Amino acid sequence: MSFAVVGCSSDDDTPNDNRSLSDKDKIILNNTLITGGGTLSNSAGIGVFKGKIKKVKSTSYDAVIEGGKVVKKGKSETYEEYFSEKGRRIGVKAFDIEGKLTRDVKYIYDEKGGLIREIEKEGGRVGEKIVENKYDSKDRCIEKKTTYTTGSGVGISVEKFVYNHENNVIEHLFSDENDNFSLKYTFIYDDNGNKIKESQYSPEDGKEVFRGGIKYEYNEDNQVVKQEEFNEKEEVESIRTNEYKNGWIKEVKYVRDGKTEIYKYDIILDEKNNPKQVVTQEGDKIEDFVEISYEFY
Repeated sequence: MSFAVVGCSSDDDTPNDNRSLSDKDKIILNNTLITGGGTLSNSAGIGVFKGKIKKVKSTSYDAVIEGGKVVKKGKSETYEEYFSEKGRRIGVKAFDIEGKLTRDVKYIYDEKGGLIREIEKEGGRVGEKIVENKYDSKDRCIEKKTTYTTGSGVGISVEKFVYNHENNVIEHLFSDENDNFSLKYTFIYDDNGNKIKESQYSPEDGKEVFRGGIKYEYNEDNQVVKQEEFNEKEEVESIRTNEYKNGWIKEVKYVRDGKTEIYKYDIILDEKNNPKQVVTQEGDKIEDFVEISYEFY
């Protein structure tokens, strides 16, 4: 169970939800996300966090079903995420079963919300990502150049962004440092600013070729309830449907190649309506058993 990102509320009892953001705050939020940063969010369709969260600690356990009940066994690993008062993810730490730090990531942002540096330490190796951002007159990020430094060398990628009048990204272009096009995504939104179609293009024989994409449907709470992946002929290849309970994901169903997979989420909420325990089950198998705690500003 992983929690994706989108904007922290300033009110300790208000959901972290970007639908009521001002234009300026929405631009800053977009800058954070498209440059590789993170924030608390419901963007993965899991649910909406409440409170001005400083730290989220998730501890995973092995678990089995015995006598029709889920029984927790030994601890496997712990994952911690840290957030600034503005809701941006500023750090991630992972610990093994013995409590030893195995991964440590730090994120640094500019005044417009864009990620400018990421430092990751893992397994005795240090990786660094430097991001150079360009903004338009509305402070929207229109280009980011990322330099990756890893144990195997240095890599550079360039991404460009085009917006509509509602400050939503409608085109995302990938290229190398010499401006050679490698991949492009285009997006269509509904009146609520929800992404309803994503299309992918790549070059072939000097031409831009359509490769397929994804369509989305939402409920009245702007949560994704259906997701269809389609190929270059606009033929549906897979379908994902989501069900929710108390604002949080309850069940996910995948249909692909004539096969169906169903994942059920048993979520226990705390007094703020944030998950404190999440059990993910596929059939008779427990995929995840996670206990979650929070620190607030």
